[in-house]
Amino acid sequence: MGPPPPASRGRKRLRSAKGTNMKKVIYAVAMGATVAALGVVGVSAASATTLYDNNNYTGASFSSSGSAANVGSLNDRASSVSASGSHPYYEDAGYLGRAVTLSGSYNSLGAVSTNLHFGETWSDRISSFQ
Repeated sequence: MGPPPPASRGRKRLRSAKGTNMKKVIYAVAMGATVAALGVVGVSAASATTLYDNNNYTGASFSSSGSAANVGSLNDRASSVSASGSHPYYEDAGYLGRAVTLSGSYNSLGAVSTNLHFGETWSDRISSFQ
């Protein structure tokens, strides 16, 4: 038998092109889903917060990629905070008590006195954050 007639070869190419187009569509959808998933992960990672026992981001630390109803051993001990974005920090565990919303990192919470009485600072005061 010889080669198939030219018309059938053309149809095979058309089918092949359709198959290639379908592969491209599937690939594009898969890539879009991957990018969306990475975007969600990126948001979580970007909002990581670390409290430090001492000024200038030194000493014992407590980290969370989300909120923390209790900061564990750093309860009422944090003197600096490294964070991206804006987060509310609370005086008491469970997101209770007086609160302050801070944007970004602070190498000394002793300089922050928002929502506190005269002479008080947020150094050695944070117990939870969102």
